[in-house]
Amino acid sequence: MDTTVSIIHEGGNADSGKLDLYDSAESLLGFARAVNLISHAFANDNEIKEKLKNLNGFNSEFTGAKRGCFELSFLISFNDRVVKAHGHSVIVDKYWDYFSAALSNSVGLEYVPSTHFVNSILEDEPYIFDHLAEQLESPLKEAHRTIQTRDASSVHIYRPRVGDKVVLNYDTYRYISETTKSTGVESWEGNVTKYNLLTGYGRFFNDSEQRTVPFVIKDFGGGNLLAHQAAASSMSEASKDITSGKRVFQGYAIRDMRQRIKRIEITDIQPIETDE
Repeated sequence: MDTTVSIIHEGGNADSGKLDLYDSAESLLGFARAVNLISHAFANDNEIKEKLKNLNGFNSEFTGAKRGCFELSFLISFNDRVVKAHGHSVIVDKYWDYFSAALSNSVGLEYVPSTHFVNSILEDEPYIFDHLAEQLESPLKEAHRTIQTRDASSVHIYRPRVGDKVVLNYDTYRYISETTKSTGVESWEGNVTKYNLLTGYGRFFNDSEQRTVPFVIKDFGGGNLLAHQAAASSMSEASKDITSGKRVFQGYAIRDMRQRIKRIEITDIQPIETDE
């Protein structure tokens, strides 16, 4: 079972079927890394690897340039194990929904899932896409290279016979590239709403911003074991009473170009001190 992911550069020099050799090569490498990262996670129960030495459950091939606008394509082929796990008749739809959700979340675009499979992940395990977004930052910066240099004005991630699934442009380039990290430790109050005990990725409701924000506890199994335990207990308390589980979250905020928090690297989680 296979599907084709088409990458179509439009505007600027791309409309004449030409792109700068170095810029297009860097963009192609970025897309290759991003496609493999997402495809591996889809084919292997949401396992996210920073570096893929071997492809497991799928194969990806480059099929060359087409059309005047400058189109490149990746052929993604899934093995029998993955097809059986997802279902022969629905695997391609599920893959594209997963792929589109991962890309959209990574570049700051709103996305409405079209399958129960992806909708369930967003409701129950949204930190999977948060983890993917962190790993996709570097590849997607590379993928935007032709937009950065204005060789193209947009890049369309296109599903053949269906249409555009994600469109990258200068706004998404700014979102992925103009990211800042706070120089000092900041503090926020709130409670954990979702948390993965195996990876340290989760989300907490930030009382000051009145919204849920992604976080990750670095070294949560080692030097940050107490923060890991505090996150788990906050989630457990909040699951029984939405007003419970309040904690003080300390860490470094990673913000986008509008200074909106993309995620927080947690250094400590403390109980809220109350006046006796």
